[in-house]
Amino acid sequence: MFKKSHVPWNNDGDHMRGAEMNESRFKCAAVKAIKKELPGAWVYHPSDRWNSGVPDLLVLWEGQFAAIELKVGRNRATALQMVVLGRIRVAGGVTAVCRDLGEVRAVLAMMIRRRPVAPTSTNRETHPTDWEPMYPVQ
Repeated sequence: MFKKSHVPWNNDGDHMRGAEMNESRFKCAAVKAIKKELPGAWVYHPSDRWNSGVPDLLVLWEGQFAAIELKVGRNRATALQMVVLGRIRVAGGVTAVCRDLGEVRAVLAMMIRRRPVAPTSTNRETHPTDWEPMYPVQ
């Protein structure tokens, strides 16, 4: 698809050349990094052009939610994007505007540090997520 000289990252997704990078390629590299760093994470990258302000990447991992806006070059987050990120942050999500994979990885590291401690009790009253389904699956 791309000539080797125009690929914006190496096999690890680390190196990106600013002039050759566009947001679409950055998004692909970021999704690869997220899936590598946070196994089992749900990653959604909306492509809905009708809802302005929605962050480029939405990540749910082990009960934590992150919204990441990706920017390349001199592009800046719009006022609406900043309002949406602020609302997500107030609701308890991790938010960031990232310009390179290092910044994306910093968000992932923050999520790993904030990981909830696994429950030690097997008491079903204190850990309702351990309950059996109300209606058995047939």
